Amino acid sequence: MKHQDFQSFERGWQLAPLYAVVSGDDFERKRGVTLLKKKLLPDEKQRDICIKTFSGESASAEDIVEGLETSSLFAEKEVVILYQADKLKKEGIEVLYRYSLNPNPNNHLVVVAETLSPASRFYKKIVEVGGVLHVPIAKAWQKEKISAEAVQRQVSEAKKSIDGAVCQALVQRVGAAGTRVESEVDKLLCYIGERGVITMDDVAAVSSCGNTATVWQLGEAVFRRDAKAALALVASIVEEDGGIIGLLSQLRKQVQTQYQVCSIIASGAGPDAVTQAFAYMRGRILQQNIQQANGYGLARFKKALILIDETALKARNSQTDSKLLIEILLTKLAA
Repeated sequence: MKHQDFQSFERGWQLAPLYAVVSGDDFERKRGVTLLKKKLLPDEKQRDICIKTFSGESASAEDIVEGLETSSLFAEKEVVILYQADKLKKEGIEVLYRYSLNPNPNNHLVVVAETLSPASRFYKKIVEVGGVLHVPIAKAWQKEKISAEAVQRQVSEAKKSIDGAVCQALVQRVGAAGTRVESEVDKLLCYIGERGVITMDDVAAVSSCGNTATVWQLGEAVFRRDAKAALALVASIVEEDGGIIGLLSQLRKQVQTQYQVCSIIASGAGPDAVTQAFAYMRGRILQQNIQQANGYGLARFKKALILIDETALKARNSQTDSKLLIEILLTKLAA
């Protein structure tokens, strides 16, 4: 079966030995591979031991076929993903075609490519015995719609919610590039913590327009202890937003969350304990937060919370220039 959109592909999906994900859009290819991983290996814990990956740019077709024909001692079935299949030479495609005539029923081949000729025998065989998701390059208005739908799915999978208008505002703010939107949603999920809804205010606070700096980026610079970057970012933020009270409040939320993550890990508990405390922290988001928290350290987080509160008090009650106060704070936080 051949499909040109994800809805049709999911409706017509059936277990098969061969699949292809073809699109000129990197995000759509990634999305298709992720979908097939979930379909073929519903248990996320199996994916590390049941997936073999190859690149058409460097691997030989014979090695790929060998990977498909051999069985693992630790898994009932394996999924072989061939990225950049369009980089394989003509002879390599022919080897895969011969394999497709009598594929190993216990394993699955997922071919991923920017382009793959529908006229080729290999392509036609995948259509015949498996499934091809061939997504054409979308027009600008279609990309915005697709990106907004992707935001809804990603937020829903994290057990959160976001209004359609907020989705649209996010996409218009950061652009419709799928990978960029996905990254922005990751940041928003971290930012809202245990709250169940992403609001327009959250998007305004976290997501940047083009190259505009955000408080989120400022926090990341602090946790990297990159004073130079932090000072450059805050200059842009203060110029746009004016006062620093709201900025300090948002920065404190980031520090507080990272402090809790660091405390959990320091207590000897594992990543699962972090996810129990922050349900939205899973997979890549979880690893990023643990790495960031461990890098900054408990002692610095404790000191940071005190310094932020002291600076907020001075900003409210003293005549000292707000920009100077925040610059002094950041220099201390990133020391």
